[in-house]
Amino acid sequence: MSSLALFGLAYFLLSVTLQQQDRAIIESELKLYASRYETAGLDAIIAEINARHRESLFVRVAGPRNQTLLQHIPVEWNEFAFKQLEVFGIVAMIVFILLLVDGLAYAWRKGDLEWA
Repeated sequence: MSSLALFGLAYFLLSVTLQQQDRAIIESELKLYASRYETAGLDAIIAEINARHRESLFVRVAGPRNQTLLQHIPVEWNEFAFKQLEVFGIVAMIVFILLLVDGLAYAWRKGDLEWA
């Protein structure tokens, strides 16, 4: 049980650290795009995206009435394999449901599901 708690703690700390790093990257990119837009307009953002084509962020610039002025979708998103996701997703759901059923069967065997 202690190894499970240790694993859970390590997973939690790792995920929080990665989220903070991702947030810092996104905020710095947002500040860069905002400064480019304020100084030179929409053409500057387009030039910045084209110059840094390694960019893996989804960029959307909306106008005053929420109309899309610019939308950049990363190239990697076009190459995403939905077939692999579907198989993995189905396997993950089956494993999750089997774990739930196993926990239910365990509680039933122990008699924890009896109502008083």
